[in-house]
Amino acid sequence: MPMVDSIKQRQLDWLAVRQIDVDEESAIANQYHIRSIPTFVVLKNNDEVWRNTGMMTDTSLLDILTSLR
Repeated sequence: MPMVDSIKQRQLDWLAVRQIDVDEESAIANQYHIRSIPTFVVLKNNDEVWRNTGMMTDTSLLDILTSLR
C-alpha cells in the first residue's frame, strides 16, 4: 500500500508502523476486529485511540497520527 510506505519512509521516531496481511496473520486481524481492508488502527500505550476503515491519503493519515501524538 503506497500511502503506508510513504508514512514509513518518513522514519518518525515517535511512530511505529506495522502493516499486516490479514490472510497470513489472522490472529492479529481477529484480535483487533479487522473485517474490512484497509483498516487503520492506532494504539497508544497499547490502547486503541483511533480506527478508520477505507482509503485515505497519506497526508490525511499523517495529520491524524500527528494529532494523536
